[in-house]
Amino acid sequence: AKLKAKNTYNLDVKIGSASFTGFTTVNLKDITVVPFNRDSLLHISHFQVSVKVLPLLIGHIKLSTILMENGKLNLTSIKGVRNFEFLFKKQKDSTSKKSSANLADFAHNLMTQFLYKIPDDLNLTHFDIAFRDDSNKLNLQIPKATIESGKLYSTILVNDGYATWHVAGNVNTSRKNILIKLYADNKKVELPFIEKKYGLKLNFDTIGTELKKEEQNGDETQIFSSCFVRNLLINHPKIASNDIVVPNASIDANVFVGENYVSVDSSSVIHLKNVSANPFIKITLNPTKIYELKLRTDWLDAQSLFNSFPGGLFESLAGIKVAGKLKYGLNFYLNTKDPDNVQFDSHLEKENFKILQYGETDLTKLNQVFVYTPYEKGKPMPSRIVGPANPNFTPLQNISPNLRNAVMTAEDPSFYRHHGFVEESIRKSIATDFKEKQFKRGGSTIS
Repeated sequence: AKLKAKNTYNLDVKIGSASFTGFTTVNLKDITVVPFNRDSLLHISHFQVSVKVLPLLIGHIKLSTILMENGKLNLTSIKGVRNFEFLFKKQKDSTSKKSSANLADFAHNLMTQFLYKIPDDLNLTHFDIAFRDDSNKLNLQIPKATIESGKLYSTILVNDGYATWHVAGNVNTSRKNILIKLYADNKKVELPFIEKKYGLKLNFDTIGTELKKEEQNGDETQIFSSCFVRNLLINHPKIASNDIVVPNASIDANVFVGENYVSVDSSSVIHLKNVSANPFIKITLNPTKIYELKLRTDWLDAQSLFNSFPGGLFESLAGIKVAGKLKYGLNFYLNTKDPDNVQFDSHLEKENFKILQYGETDLTKLNQVFVYTPYEKGKPMPSRIVGPANPNFTPLQNISPNLRNAVMTAEDPSFYRHHGFVEESIRKSIATDFKEKQFKRGGSTIS
């Protein structure tokens, strides 16, 4: 193993002492891993691992217990030099097997190996994780982490007491069921290192994920999972001018893997506060790469839909009152060998829908006298009154219908025919951008 680490990954692995306890337990002491010409990566004072006997007899390694004491993982990325570069090194023979690989079998084997590497019992004490790059530092101290009787629990101290996080959950690998939640002590989980590096403010109360089950059904490997977040807050100037708040969001993601495709099945459900939608995503890899995307909702109470929009994302709609029902559907299909025939269909159906009261942006003000301030190159120009008090004002009914129609269709030729989405423009934009492999043409979206 040490020779393979050296020859394959350029890692210098040293073990102070190694011994067996019985037939299934290995004890290792003073383990160090140092990439060549890089900062030290890992040190563990004591590591003990036990495996189960029956899987071992048929060539499978299934962990039973892990004991780890006094360890440190040190990750650095300084001036483009990373001491974990080996993680991204491609294997020379990986591409030759790719074309003949059965993705369903690969996914099943990957899930099996993942579950086998989770021990029934874990006792980890004093393990630190440090990350440092040119502008950021992150230190995570784990005083203790345990898996006992199917219960997972760990405390994480962030940046020398800046925050205390907790990881809790349930682990039952024999039933292929794992639930993990992350939350903080008396506050939200905050990620200031992401804000400092990318300008993205991100925090939440609780985030979690669950593997519900994994099974083989015919030629498919089916993985049933879910993810959820509570009170998510996002702030970035390119997204919105203020905080975006998502009180409650989750997805029940059913991932189906076939011989040559990966898909999120239409039985999956996205939940956003009081509404839900069914997505379908499929990527077929061969013989031709095909991308498919569908999204549909049932008939939704219109007010519940507007109330479920994340706060701060659609500022002009805040406080809007509506009645009736809405239903949305999206269909996208792209054969990479025939991009000109890309399929795109987006439609919003309504039933007795009407606006009872406008929100922050009251469009009824257009029917009244108002003051308009034009901007040119970001600078305000002299304001002017739009109304009879302005001698240059002409009421709409006094303007020729031909001129009105010319103005309405100059920017949007199909204004009187489409229902909010200019699908042909979007299709042509997708085809052009895909063939050029860069953004070359925009497409009118919502009129």
